Amino acid sequence: AWTLPEETNGTFNGKETPTGPSPVPVVQLSFEDKSMASVKRKELTSYLPMEVCAAYAQKGFKGELYDWQAACLEMPGVLSLGKNIVYCAPTSGGKSLVSEVIMLRRIIATNRQALLVLPYVSLCAEKASHLQVITQSMGTQVFHCYGSHKIGERLPGPDHSIIICTIEKANTLVS
Repeated sequence: AWTLPEETNGTFNGKETPTGPSPVPVVQLSFEDKSMASVKRKELTSYLPMEVCAAYAQKGFKGELYDWQAACLEMPGVLSLGKNIVYCAPTSGGKSLVSEVIMLRRIIATNRQALLVLPYVSLCAEKASHLQVITQSMGTQVFHCYGSHKIGERLPGPDHSIIICTIEKANTLVS
């Protein structure tokens, strides 16, 4: 059984996050704002088990999140309650890491599978290769459901924690 680091406190600069009437909180984040997250909360080990963090280090990740990434992960309910979050960053800004942390935490916490839908076969292949290395320490596999990979008569079993597919294959899976 995997254990997750402690839950985040859902505050920014000591103040509760504004939620407003929208079901998805909107917070303007600045890349230059150094006070958004404490040093501890910028470490990947604050969000994922050490073994998973070691896999990220093996892939070249230095171990520290950007301020805006930590701020996204600190949003109330994002990591524990499955609340939605919408974020935007430039190309190569680190958006994928935020979504991977959220996805991996949900897999570990619920012991359920995740469906990762990507628009192109090439992106699916790249992400599947990457996540296979990351999830290897968890003792699970990535199920390939894109391009020439056949869905088959049955869905992948519990030994596959992540199902990666294109939009077309995802439609077949959920229909």
